[in-house]
Amino acid sequence: MSTEFWETRKQRTATLIELYENAIEFLSSNPTKSYNLDTGQSTQEVTRFDLPNLEQSLSRVENKYAVLCQRTRTTPTISTPAW
Repeated sequence: MSTEFWETRKQRTATLIELYENAIEFLSSNPTKSYNLDTGQSTQEVTRFDLPNLEQSLSRVENKYAVLCQRTRTTPTISTPAW
């Protein structure tokens, strides 16, 4: 797959991280409110009771982003002996 494909996926994942962070921040500071989380694939209304699920989802998306960053690294890593 092309580098462009992985860069696009990385960009989408970064946007998703921002969406989750915004929802978590809003619900943490406004515990009696709800928040509409639009991920681009679906829209759902979340409340403060959903915070553990949102934080878990954010963690998974951040891990996915880390993997995508590794895949899009364009400079090769060259190892040399430590002696």
